[in-house]
Amino acid sequence: MLGAVHVDYPFNQNNLFALDRLINRDDRLFHFSLLKRRLGSENIDLVTVDMVNSSKVEFIIFSDFPKHPSTVHKIDETYRPKKKYLILWESELIKPQNWVKKNHRDFDGVFTWSKKYKVEEGYIHFQWPNRIPTELHFTDPTRKSGFALIASNRLSDVKGELYTERRKAIRWFEKMHPEKFSLYGRNWDKTAQSTNLQFTLMLKIKRRILKYRKYRTLCGPIVAKRPVLSSARFSVCYENAAGISDYVTEKIVDSLLSGTIPIYLGAPNIESYVDSRCFIDKRKFPKYRDLYAYCKSISDQEYRDTQESMISFLTSEKGRMFSSERFSEIVATKILADMAI
Repeated sequence: MLGAVHVDYPFNQNNLFALDRLINRDDRLFHFSLLKRRLGSENIDLVTVDMVNSSKVEFIIFSDFPKHPSTVHKIDETYRPKKKYLILWESELIKPQNWVKKNHRDFDGVFTWSKKYKVEEGYIHFQWPNRIPTELHFTDPTRKSGFALIASNRLSDVKGELYTERRKAIRWFEKMHPEKFSLYGRNWDKTAQSTNLQFTLMLKIKRRILKYRKYRTLCGPIVAKRPVLSSARFSVCYENAAGISDYVTEKIVDSLLSGTIPIYLGAPNIESYVDSRCFIDKRKFPKYRDLYAYCKSISDQEYRDTQESMISFLTSEKGRMFSSERFSEIVATKILADMAI
């Protein structure tokens, strides 16, 4: 039996399952590899849809709804799968087409992290998957220092975006405590990227007209997050958008797995998902000077206690909901039931 996953470049050509390549930074594709393995144990071969040479595919999984709705129809006509599934990853800030409810109608199962879509309506819930080791060992706080922010340079004209707030954090630290702050990521020396092409063009024009201020704390792109985060005492950990309930991505878990205290801003109900002892809620510190003072007041022993809370959370049932294993089992269970296996 053959199943396929529809993905965009560079995840096609079965790169979605390639754990030994740079594309799998921080094991971000491990959950798909586990899904392929789980289905393989039931004699179902899972490939990316571009690798399918016939119309004998039994089902197709769409990883996010395509930008153009006609893509779904074309793939349906080409491969005529018995079942179609949709996984909603990105928020409306990045992929608004994901959240147009009529786009969900033609799918036999829709997987989402958003609880506003009810199980009774046929939706299946998951939480953003991460590869969580069975054993966790953290760097002692006496060997950690400073604040780190890891993100690509992006901007948006959509209400609720947090790209602007990231910039505020960077500029504040560069002005007040540059020796305590490190910025990592792509394109910070270029015009910010946006999904809105007109907005991107406006940014490029603005950059040329106005005097561009370089980021003094920029350390450039990285190969992996966790070695960088492990050496920092705190990570500025903002989601791409604020005010979206249940939108808890890998960002905060990356910090927890590194034993680094995240300064979190994003999902308003974050405490429903992550133990409040494991992070600093940025909403409690509107002013960065107060946030900085609080961080500086945390003793080494208090820091170790927080790290113990991280381990307790990540190894708990609540923490394991963020595991790659849990995600792959949720998706596989639905598919195997539909295939009557």
